[in-house]
Amino acid sequence: MTAIPVRPERLDSIDVITASHIHTDHFDPETLGALFTASPQLKLVIPEAETEAVDAKLGGQAGDGWAHSGLSFEPAGIRILAMASAHESV
Repeated sequence: MTAIPVRPERLDSIDVITASHIHTDHFDPETLGALFTASPQLKLVIPEAETEAVDAKLGGQAGDGWAHSGLSFEPAGIRILAMASAHESV
């Protein structure tokens, strides 16, 4: 959609990435794959409802950062509170 501002391979110190949903403007499997390679410690936090789609798109690389609405957790020492949301409808 746009030019890449920095090559993902150069980003080797990322601890956490969040994605609200798996539309390409929020979740790009090609970029995420390169980020997982560059930052092996990276944790991806996504909505629980997207787990199957993410697993298919990333080939099982996503790990266990599934967000459940109303619950909080701390990947890499960063507190995240999951909240329900919807694009056009629930």
